[in-house]
Amino acid sequence: MGYNNLCEIGEERIRRAGEKIKSEIEAENAQLTLDSTPKKVPDIGFRVLRVDDSNYEDRRKNVGSYSQADLDFDVDITKSDRSNLDLLFEALPKFQLPYDVRINTLSGDEFDGHTVYSVDDGRLLACFEADIPESLVRAMAAFSPRPSYALVSEHSLPDSAARTNFVEIFKQSADSKTGSTKPYII
Repeated sequence: MGYNNLCEIGEERIRRAGEKIKSEIEAENAQLTLDSTPKKVPDIGFRVLRVDDSNYEDRRKNVGSYSQADLDFDVDITKSDRSNLDLLFEALPKFQLPYDVRINTLSGDEFDGHTVYSVDDGRLLACFEADIPESLVRAMAAFSPRPSYALVSEHSLPDSAARTNFVEIFKQSADSKTGSTKPYII
């Protein structure tokens, strides 16, 4: 039937079961009486994840073998073939978030057109774009509901001053009632 392994068979069975559930609910909704309310079609989507090595290159060296040029070169150690979602999924266990948690992609006027991921309805906000502006960091810090964590990659912030400002912006936005967001740079 064209399947290469057991996982592909399982994926197809899940797809078919989801479509069957969807079509049954739509058929029931098509035959409603005037005083009844239609059933909502449940989310039938699913994620398929694979185990892979880290998204980051191993650049461990002895302390004596580093020079200033090496330190500047080693800032971004993200492997070139990895997507922003790859980075996000690797970070989820660090924040004790399960892999099946809801992830929404936010963009538009609120974030100046940049892509920000909202994980678990805003519990974690993450942006992995290069050279994000301070206005985006401030928008993340002002996000409501207040996130527990904010995450950016090291190449998102162009220099050490921007990294310091990233942390300080979240400290300044802390509210005595809602607490503070813990900023992380990976």
